[in-house]
Amino acid sequence: MKMNLGMKIGAGFGALILIAALLGGLAIQRMNFVATYSHMLDDEYVPEVEVANNIERTTLRVMYAMRGYGYTEEAHFLETGRENMLKIDTLLQNAQDLSDKAKNLPKLAGQVAEIRSAVNIYNKLIDETVQVAAAMAQNRKALEGSAQVFMQTLNEYLQDQLAKMDAQIIKGDTAARLQERAHKTVLANDIIELGNASRLAVWQAQAQRNPALITEAMANFEGINKIVGEIRPLTTKDVDHKLLDTIESMAGTYSQKMQALATNWQKLQDLNNQRMTGAAKALEAANEAANNGLEITKTIADTSASALETASETMMLGLVVALILGITVAFFTTRSITKPIAKTVAMLTEMGRGHLDSRLHLERNDEIGTMAKTMDTFADNLQHLVVGALEKLAQGDLTFETMAFDDQDVIGNALVKTNEDLNRIVGEIMAATEQIAAGSGQVSSSSQSLSQGATESAASLEQITSSMTEMASQTKLNAENSTQANQLAGEARSKAE
Repeated sequence: MKMNLGMKIGAGFGALILIAALLGGLAIQRMNFVATYSHMLDDEYVPEVEVANNIERTTLRVMYAMRGYGYTEEAHFLETGRENMLKIDTLLQNAQDLSDKAKNLPKLAGQVAEIRSAVNIYNKLIDETVQVAAAMAQNRKALEGSAQVFMQTLNEYLQDQLAKMDAQIIKGDTAARLQERAHKTVLANDIIELGNASRLAVWQAQAQRNPALITEAMANFEGINKIVGEIRPLTTKDVDHKLLDTIESMAGTYSQKMQALATNWQKLQDLNNQRMTGAAKALEAANEAANNGLEITKTIADTSASALETASETMMLGLVVALILGITVAFFTTRSITKPIAKTVAMLTEMGRGHLDSRLHLERNDEIGTMAKTMDTFADNLQHLVVGALEKLAQGDLTFETMAFDDQDVIGNALVKTNEDLNRIVGEIMAATEQIAAGSGQVSSSSQSLSQGATESAASLEQITSSMTEMASQTKLNAENSTQANQLAGEARSKAE
């Protein structure tokens, strides 16, 4: 393929531009890749993580508030819990909206449904907790009233027994009867101690949040009934039997109140456990959504970092290749220009010294090759046409032939004119010689026309002299044309330099 110098330079720069374009295209492709994933992070995964974390935190606040309410039954804990449940509803709606518009969150809708189901169950458990807490408050109130009446009745029975014992002592009753009364007094104190132990167990259970203590204290009422059973055979008066009936009835009522409190308390604990289970499901779904978002976020971040790193390494490698290619192209392009120009300058220098044997002989298909061929042709023409003609002229050969390439060929036209002038002068000389020969014949043939012949000879000699003068002038002109040709050659050399 023939390529001129401009095409070679253009090809080199074109290769550099192509490499730059490829590097730029790769950078744009990688940047678009990173931008796409960045939009995915900004529009989908980060909002997913954010809403999931908010649901998780708000759920923990609800759990804390409801646990506080379960322990203290204080209204502000309940209010805080319900407020946070409303926030969870709002967050779930936000998550549902995100799931509807997101293209890359297929699991979010199922997670939202799972959390919503757990939240609905949790709301019902809150309502049940409020009901059980209210029932427990009534149980405690009823239990406290029953305990006061029960203990008051026991104290009255004990005081009655002590008063009767004092009366028997004053009366001087028998030792057996005093011992019987003392035994009944001891049994009454035992009932009071069991009653106080039951009341204390209720207080400890509430303080320690342990309803099992109430269940354990229920055995005290069996002891009370057993003691009442021991007292009855020792009792003779109907009024005392009725009082013992009242004590047994009140003990049974107190026992029922304690059992009701323990039952509701156990329900409250079961509700607490159910709430914990439901909240754990909501937390698990929210945590799963957050973890999914974080894992994908990390994957995207790693992928983006890898893409940018690859693009950076590729661009660095491409720049190195482009640099090497640019240096190589610049070196060989410069060398392909400077070396032939240096040979051309050396040739013109030699031509300036009159040495016309130097030739470039460059076989190239670009502008440098065209210039070299032109210079070689110029040197050939100068050596063969101009110098050859001048050498013939110097040897006296006036028959040299030359030609002009066009009307603007100053050297060729000057040589042509010189050739024509010399030929004309030679013709004139030959004509004059013939005339001299004819005049000499006339002198020898007729003496009568001597004077006329002499005159004619003089005229002929005058004409010969004029012709010789003209020939000398023409020769001078040829010399000037040769000088002009030499000057033109010098100017051509200077322009080439």
